[in-house]
Amino acid sequence: MEIDIDSELHRLVYEYFEARILFGFYDFEEKLQSAPKIAESFHLSPSTVRQAFSQLEKQGYVKLEERKVARVAYQPAPGECRERAYRYFAERRKGITEFNQSGRLLLQPLWKEGLSRCSDELLLEFLAKAQKNPDSMAVRFFLYTLNMLDNQLVLNFFWEIIRYVRFPYLRKETEPLPSDLTSLPRKDILTFIGRNLFRNYELELEKVFAFLDESKPESAMEQAEPVPFEWSIYRHRPQLRYTLASQIIREAMNGRYPEGTYLPSISKMAELYGVSDMTIRRTLDILAGLGVTRSYHGRGTLVCMEEGKINLSMSGVREGFRLYQESLHILSLTIYPVAQYVLAETSKEKRAALRQEFETLLSEKTSYRCFEILLSFIEENCTLDVIKECYGKLRELLAWGYPFALIRIQKQRMCSEYLDEISRMIQALSKDDIESFAGIWEELLRREADRSRTFGGL
Repeated sequence: MEIDIDSELHRLVYEYFEARILFGFYDFEEKLQSAPKIAESFHLSPSTVRQAFSQLEKQGYVKLEERKVARVAYQPAPGECRERAYRYFAERRKGITEFNQSGRLLLQPLWKEGLSRCSDELLLEFLAKAQKNPDSMAVRFFLYTLNMLDNQLVLNFFWEIIRYVRFPYLRKETEPLPSDLTSLPRKDILTFIGRNLFRNYELELEKVFAFLDESKPESAMEQAEPVPFEWSIYRHRPQLRYTLASQIIREAMNGRYPEGTYLPSISKMAELYGVSDMTIRRTLDILAGLGVTRSYHGRGTLVCMEEGKINLSMSGVREGFRLYQESLHILSLTIYPVAQYVLAETSKEKRAALRQEFETLLSEKTSYRCFEILLSFIEENCTLDVIKECYGKLRELLAWGYPFALIRIQKQRMCSEYLDEISRMIQALSKDDIESFAGIWEELLRREADRSRTFGGL
């Protein structure tokens, strides 16, 4: 199965070999595998691999010979690779450790959903290839099954994790799969693979920590400044305008820019948000395309939230809606374990404060803000930074759905759309029934994800 995430996919192959070269996995002048073999291992096209090789050559890491065979051209000074590896992993030790827990709350539900969509035929096809080439089998199997979700945001999140932890790039050998694995029932095959996927991560984690604890280079820094995990959703797009558009929509929903009022001037907004005037203009173009604002010459930009005034010909609008759909999909699959974990970790006082916020929504008849409130609560109170980062980004993306919800629900019904669910949430929190609370949210988000597909033709 061939995967095409976006036009920047060659960066994944580039970073894989860059890490191996810089951390001393390869020797100087060592010959790499051919592009077709690498393409098969990554489930990518050979042209994507060749593009990565061309970039590696420009950076001086490899030299391309006849028939595009690549040979390592980088020759580090003695001890340089070891010190570089130490610095990289020391700075990320906390984040890498967290993925052992965060992965079970975020990646495992996504992976299980992908598995449910993987036919026996496709599963056996993958295992046959993995038995011939078991290198990095765990990463490739995750990629293979997550691709079944048909969700680019999921794949983006997975690759950002691999970019961060990096050590799956550095495995020198992998134990071969049992030869009789394909003859087992599907349930036993999946149990074996699932157990080994997470066990392999724990083993690699132990190796990294042993390296850090036992092999500190003399010239390495005394105290590594932690580098947190960051999810770069817009890696191949101008991030500022998308992030700012989402922020302004949320601020309009939360009352900072009420409908019927004018936004500050372009220069004032540029100063307020710390961006250029051009970024503000481009952001306002997106908001106008969504029907959120309307500009008048000499008067300014009015917040209007016009129903049905979405310009679907704008690529930014279409991209925003795709991200909204895909973020809903991720939330619907992960909210149950994440909400349970976060609420169980927080104090009764904080859970009571959350209940009070939902009660305020009932009294103010602003039930549509329930998504913002829950995701903000998770982002602020979760003890795992990886989940805070992930849910913070999903909260940002969810704001894109508000203009589309206006089409589906219509403005007069928007205020009371989720009153029943909120009443049930309040009841669950009153009883301190965390499991029921998480279940209500799972049900609600699955329904919203299904509803968003009515705009599937966008």
